[in-house]
Amino acid sequence: MDPISQLVFTVSLTSLLAFQGMFHGLSPWASSRISSGFWQLSRKQKIEWNSRIVSTLHAFIVGLFCFYILLFDDAVNLDPVCWFFDVLGYPKSSKPNLANGVLMAVTFFLVRIVVMPFYYGRMYSVFGTQAFDRVSRGARVAWVLSSFCLDIMNLMWMHRIGRGCFRVLHSSTRCKALVDKNGKAE
Repeated sequence: MDPISQLVFTVSLTSLLAFQGMFHGLSPWASSRISSGFWQLSRKQKIEWNSRIVSTLHAFIVGLFCFYILLFDDAVNLDPVCWFFDVLGYPKSSKPNLANGVLMAVTFFLVRIVVMPFYYGRMYSVFGTQAFDRVSRGARVAWVLSSFCLDIMNLMWMHRIGRGCFRVLHSSTRCKALVDKNGKAE
């Protein structure tokens, strides 16, 4: 087995075992201490409960990795489509590269930033309801805090994407102006 396959296999197996341990061990143990009603749930409800706990932990762990990569990894700025254009020899100021950058920025803005007010509006609408009060304080804090942290990361990403998009569009406009001015590229 080649080293990459071994690494993928090891990470996959470790992840499977860790999340199964969380599902069968950590979640029931922690849930019974945080919420006194956990043991009164039906078997089906406990499965759903544990699945949601593990899903939330997974999202938190992945969020931490993403946050680390965002702050410390320069390779994170590469978009896969940009990589293809780079390998094919397209300059950064080419129309396909520019279109990809603009579409990526617009799409990210629409699906990650525009939805924030609606999400927080829905979140606010459930505060103080009977269903909200049935959820333990820890779960409520985790819900609000994880949403807030992920949205901070989304805003940081949007800032980086927007800044990069503006820089590339601005430099391509400047290059085009130089070409138009004297009829040839400098």
